[in-house]
Amino acid sequence: MTIFERQNKIYSPLVIKKNVIQCIISIILMLIPYTVSARYNPGTQWKTAGNEHFIVYYPKGHEFFAKRVLSLSGEVHSDVTGYFGVKSRRVPIVLHPQTDTFNGFYSPFPNRISLYETPAHELMGFGSSLDNVIDLVYTHEYTHYVHLTTSRGLYGFLTKIFGNGLAISNLYSPGWAIEGITTNLETKFTTGGRGRSPYFKSKVLLYARDNKLWGMSAAGSLSQYIPPSGRIYHSGLFMVDYLNRTYGDDAFARLSLRQALHPIRGTGGALRYVTGITPKQFYKDYQKDVTVRADSLRLVIEMKGLPSGTTLYSSNLDGVESHLWTNHGTILALRKGYSSKNTLLEINRTGKIVSEKDTGILLNEPPIRLMPDGNLYFGETFYHPFGEGDIDVSDLVVFDPVTHHRKRLTHNTHIFSADLSPDGQTFIAVCRSGMWMNLMLVDLTGSIIRTLESNPGCYWQSPCWSPDGKVIAVTMKAGVYTDIVLVDPNNGKIQTLFEADLYGDNDPSFSPDGRWLVFSSSRDGLWNIHAWDMHNSCLYQLTSVYTAAHEPRVSPDGKTLSFLVVSQSLNELRILPFEPLNGQKIQVVKKSEPKTPDLTRLQPDGESDSHGIPWISAYKPYGHIPYPGGDDKGSTGHLLLLGGDPVLLNSYVADFSYGIDSERLGYDVSLINQSFWPKINVRAYDGSYKDDFLGGKEKFWYRERGAELALGMNVIHRVVPTQILSSIIIGSRARQFKGLENVKINPEYDLSASVFGEFNIARIPDAPARDMAPSWGQVMYVSREEESEVLGSELTGYNQISILKQFAPSPLKHHGFEFSAYLQNQGGMIHYNNYGLLPRGYSDDDKEGGLDKSKTLSLSLEYRYPLLFLDHGLGVNFIHFNLIRGSVFVDHGAGWSGTFDASVWGREARTSFGTTISTQTHIFSFVPIEFGAAFGYKLREQEQFVQAIVGLPLVGELNNNTVRSNPCLNMLRRRFLGNYITPGLP
Repeated sequence: MTIFERQNKIYSPLVIKKNVIQCIISIILMLIPYTVSARYNPGTQWKTAGNEHFIVYYPKGHEFFAKRVLSLSGEVHSDVTGYFGVKSRRVPIVLHPQTDTFNGFYSPFPNRISLYETPAHELMGFGSSLDNVIDLVYTHEYTHYVHLTTSRGLYGFLTKIFGNGLAISNLYSPGWAIEGITTNLETKFTTGGRGRSPYFKSKVLLYARDNKLWGMSAAGSLSQYIPPSGRIYHSGLFMVDYLNRTYGDDAFARLSLRQALHPIRGTGGALRYVTGITPKQFYKDYQKDVTVRADSLRLVIEMKGLPSGTTLYSSNLDGVESHLWTNHGTILALRKGYSSKNTLLEINRTGKIVSEKDTGILLNEPPIRLMPDGNLYFGETFYHPFGEGDIDVSDLVVFDPVTHHRKRLTHNTHIFSADLSPDGQTFIAVCRSGMWMNLMLVDLTGSIIRTLESNPGCYWQSPCWSPDGKVIAVTMKAGVYTDIVLVDPNNGKIQTLFEADLYGDNDPSFSPDGRWLVFSSSRDGLWNIHAWDMHNSCLYQLTSVYTAAHEPRVSPDGKTLSFLVVSQSLNELRILPFEPLNGQKIQVVKKSEPKTPDLTRLQPDGESDSHGIPWISAYKPYGHIPYPGGDDKGSTGHLLLLGGDPVLLNSYVADFSYGIDSERLGYDVSLINQSFWPKINVRAYDGSYKDDFLGGKEKFWYRERGAELALGMNVIHRVVPTQILSSIIIGSRARQFKGLENVKINPEYDLSASVFGEFNIARIPDAPARDMAPSWGQVMYVSREEESEVLGSELTGYNQISILKQFAPSPLKHHGFEFSAYLQNQGGMIHYNNYGLLPRGYSDDDKEGGLDKSKTLSLSLEYRYPLLFLDHGLGVNFIHFNLIRGSVFVDHGAGWSGTFDASVWGREARTSFGTTISTQTHIFSFVPIEFGAAFGYKLREQEQFVQAIVGLPLVGELNNNTVRSNPCLNMLRRRFLGNYITPGLP
């Protein structure tokens, strides 16, 4: 659970054996979508400090941040546990300083909270009066921990048996409940919070005003196809607030305790218990309440009598992230969203789109600005190639929208935003400095000229030069005050426009003549555009919108004001005549000295008692799960141990078994180490298994002892304008086999020693979320395992799999093609199945087309299309439907032995064709499942077939497409040839 919506990532699943324990592990991992982890630089030296409620893990050198967190821990603990009325176990907090992203998360396996050191560089969404952003994040994530780990009754008793780490009885609450209580308590117990942010609240009120408020199931689920993306936060804020206002301030606390006592009944049962009405009726009552609030706000806005602007660009599925004026009087607007690629639109004042230029993937931070030569510049995120998206830095980039060429001006300067001086020689930029921000002057080569302002406790946003270059306007946040100030570029002296207040001011920009400074302000209860008269020291409100207006810009001729307005959670581009004197004059107190933050809470003094990692408590199993099993003689008893330190430097899964009838011990222990860039995976096991070694219907019991060592690494080669990602695994395994029951294995052929490797690379161009295939993207996968006599193998054999996928766009929007080629080449004494690498409708036991042979080649062409984008579900959070999609396909393939002969392959190949239909859903709000069916026809055999489609949709980088036959997603079972396994005597 992150404070922000966190983009889904693709992780390479492990290839595992078909046995009970690993099925259990797979189910656990599938059902815990919020098991989030961060990758840290392996060279980090970790220290700890703590108290009775928290233990803080922090990198050496970041003691100030650790002390800041610890100084807040007493009040955060008492506030949150006091509200819920529970006692909470000690929880680890991991501090993450190696990213320029502002965020935090809670993850249950192992239970831990992660807080990012980076300060917030967008100041509109968390309440302008917030004085300590870490207090907000800390309260938010600790609320997750206390809420989700509350255990009562039988389930609470069982966690003592199975491990306190499994005390997550409230985890499968709907999203509005999970994020609703956090947004409410962050508002209740801090000076800010999203409940104090009109920018945040206005998104729900707009939907309520237009009678488009989403249903109860949608309020608890995230959709990658339909906005708003963060609806569980927005819905949650209002729904939990309504629950507590209507049924008592502790209503959600009582709901949490009731659900923990009866987890099977879920949130719906607990909600019925607390309110006395059905969840459906509760949601109807809530909708009426929020609609009344929306109507009241509408009346207030209409009474202002100020314009809301003329819309130049608006879309239900795409929005404008940032915009600017060109020298010839048109607007460049960066469009991003759900339905279109990232595009730079050029729009004239009549709303006509003059040109559209695809930019490719952009990881920019607003604002975007214009160089004299027509190129754009902005702050952009750069990922560490081995950091798996968790280690990054922001730098200043100059971008050519025509060629997509980008020049990285700065390196590791942590720049969020910049503005170029009127003489075209100097950038003023906001730069992160640990947990604070500085104002820096940077030259055209990217070299730091000097630090202009460095005030601990201060935050800055969106600096801009005046037209004469004599002053810089910038948003300054000092404690509870968020104001526009003027900074002298020569000496750093700060001047205020007027007396600081608790309203928020942001996004400053000068008119071309320098007389007016326009900015966004929340002083009328919503964010609207205001203008400050630099000559006469007067303030005017220029707009009155229903949601939030921001990023004001004045045209080069000084006649038109452009700005962005939140609509359907996306930004519209609007304009109006720039006539500030016709606006509403606002009375403000004359300017005073700039405020300085109180560092008592923000940067506390004192020494902290620092230690190393407490190894005993860190590696104590957080889960110990007894479960029954079986072997060749009868029943077995198992004990599964799950453990890992909060930083996940080391994690382990250990399964110990004992045969009740066979009196045989078994074990399967895996250790993953992340202390180096390649992850190290070590496994040792001794167990009994039943499998089909001969390729027939009869399965035999055998005993396998083995050990494996593997090194794996995920690499980010490039992100913009096209993502190129890869992963590589190399390793070795040794195994010894022994027959059980009536099976004997030739002792001269019972030892296996092999080396193996996997390589997967994907090129993923920019494509909107609704596209069914990433246009012109490619995926390549290659794996090989080979027995090695050098390592002492008595068995010979090898298995090589090659997969290539090519995607292509269709003339129809969101449709797409996928061409796939699957090649498997194996030989020797060990045989691998080729499930998933054959034409649909066939199996690896079919002699037709030689598909049961050791080598196969299959080709597939599939045309994908969306049928219906949905946003409906059943129950409070039982199942939510996001998409129904279909495809038509043609598969063609055959197998052979010996040397490949194209003519023989073509003559023997089997063809199947048909159609698929499937739906992408979320179960329990967050568990993604795709299910459906393929209906086909085998051409040679003239037979129909039906196959089920069940899987986990891969979201994010592959644009939500399920990779049907990727062998990484299948369990490859190893089989001996019959010559080397013989039935024993009865």
